Amino acid sequence: MDFKFVEPERVRAVVSCKSSLLGIDKTYPEKLKRHGVKHIFLFAECCRETQFEKLEKRAKNAGYLSLCCLYLIQKGPSPFKYDEVSYVDFGKAILKAVEP
Repeated sequence: MDFKFVEPERVRAVVSCKSSLLGIDKTYPEKLKRHGVKHIFLFAECCRETQFEKLEKRAKNAGYLSLCCLYLIQKGPSPFKYDEVSYVDFGKAILKAVEP
């Protein structure tokens, strides 16, 4: 990964990335907002399908603008579920947040 440090007042959006989403870090958005960051998103590679709605609600209550998972883990013959519409919506939300 490449890291770049920027002045807090120049940050347009932050996307927190997780590999497997098991819970929501409630303190992360609070800390960023103290520095003037207004647009905070949460992206995860995966989470359980049965947990997604609960995690999404908790993320929004914590201050994240949107949550997106690359795929949802489910039971059945196909263990992974993809929602391409949610990817597009997530991307549009980020683009809207960073518009000058």
